[in-house]
Amino acid sequence: MNIVQQAGPDCILMTRKLIVHVGQTKTGTTAIQSYLSAHRVDLLQYGVFYPTNINHNYLVKKILNFSPASATEETIVSPKGKSGKFELPEMALAELSSNDKLFRPHILRLRNILRKSEPEVVILSAELFAVRQPDRVVDAIERCFGEFFDEIHYILYVRPHIGFMKAKFSEHLKNGWISCEAEDFIKKELQLPIQKIDLVKSWLSVSAKCTVRPFIRSLWHNENLIDDFRKVAGLDFLPDWQEAVANESLSLRALATIKVFQDLSKIENIWIRRSIGWEIQKILNEQASGQKAFAFSRSEAELIAQHVRKDAEAVDEALSLSGAGFVSDLENTVARSPEIAEKLADQEMDPDVMAALMRIVEDFVTAKGFDWNEYFDAKYISQIN
Repeated sequence: MNIVQQAGPDCILMTRKLIVHVGQTKTGTTAIQSYLSAHRVDLLQYGVFYPTNINHNYLVKKILNFSPASATEETIVSPKGKSGKFELPEMALAELSSNDKLFRPHILRLRNILRKSEPEVVILSAELFAVRQPDRVVDAIERCFGEFFDEIHYILYVRPHIGFMKAKFSEHLKNGWISCEAEDFIKKELQLPIQKIDLVKSWLSVSAKCTVRPFIRSLWHNENLIDDFRKVAGLDFLPDWQEAVANESLSLRALATIKVFQDLSKIENIWIRRSIGWEIQKILNEQASGQKAFAFSRSEAELIAQHVRKDAEAVDEALSLSGAGFVSDLENTVARSPEIAEKLADQEMDPDVMAALMRIVEDFVTAKGFDWNEYFDAKYISQIN
């Protein structure tokens, strides 16, 4: 713990610390990022700086390619290639943080902010880090930000196999990246390497300041993800603010409905497809009370468990988990799975809901001149704030 005085708005930290939350995807990253974004102005009172109004996936490529020797701190290049002189806005950091339009800083702007404002703790959060080689990420973070910090701490959450695969299926279906039943998706996924132990070991070996946490509720501090993140990050002195709303799991009917509309739209632009999935999810979640949750069948869960058990055992050993670790999660998930799972194609659709959603899809299909990437991000940010 690096707090030397009573925690509060005037607390003093002995060292400047960078916390890099690297994911993994489908491990509550949206919940953590939403919490940090929603309270980014409040965090400044405690010397904690979360420099964005969303997440830092947009920075990952720039960080990995950053070279101090070629960096010109006075010039910033925008995402659309327009260059110009950069000056730190003459405003308090709190005012800057609360301005959604201004506050998505790129690397040179962020380096200038860190040089001039000296926050005691800075948090970066990007699940895209987890799909890059850990040694490359650590080296790039050091090159880009090492001069500003005394300590860099990496945090990785890893989700048990069956839950991860179920969440991945729902996400890909929602985004329109696949159009199939769970059985076919599982068969294709099991043809790919599934080695969580490699991810765990590589992060543990590349940095002594890396904490790998299981995405298992019973093992979290207070059985709460946000409390667990704050505890691991050394930020448990922060108040218990109301948590931001995170992505909700899609019900069986919601997944079936989204699949129908993604199939009907036949849109190639991935950002439009993601926006359609996002909009429909929001509407359907409002009506999801009491609806049946999506689940793999017992035989599907058993197939996954058989395929990944050795990997689960290796993760338990690496993280010193016993009793409630990855193997236990496999066994418990199989036991809870229904003998026969309902298929998406068998779900009945409400005609009124279908008609309303069809109008949304038509609006997306006929709209012209939109920056759909920007539209999607704006919708995402509006859900957080």
